[in-house]
Amino acid sequence: MRISDKKYARALYEATEKISGVKRDAVVKKFVAVLARHHALSRIENIINEYQRYAIEQQGQLSVTATFAKKISKAENEKLITKLNKMLQRKVILETAIDSTLIGGSIIKYGDTVVDGSVKRAIADLKQSMVQIYAKK
Repeated sequence: MRISDKKYARALYEATEKISGVKRDAVVKKFVAVLARHHALSRIENIINEYQRYAIEQQGQLSVTATFAKKISKAENEKLITKLNKMLQRKVILETAIDSTLIGGSIIKYGDTVVDGSVKRAIADLKQSMVQIYAKK
């Protein structure tokens, strides 16, 4: 049975949240050894990302990734954080990414939720609708 990156991350968080220093280092070393035994070292980057998300959630915050076709201004970034804080009723930690293939709009991801408001998605949806319409004729 394969253990998910989320499960590894949560296990590490639970094992280390109330300890520090040498004890924490020892737990992390043992954790890495477990990953090696399960041939999961290649997944370490994803496990670390999941760990960070989980730690943020445990602090009552929410990690959100917003992907745009082009870089947004600092003012737009702050406005988005304010809107997301209000909408999600939690303090949002926002990461932004750029994907020029989106053409315009954005994709917002948090938890298991994805809100795709990109122009690329709209075009794909329109194309699919047209294919279905013409397939019926």
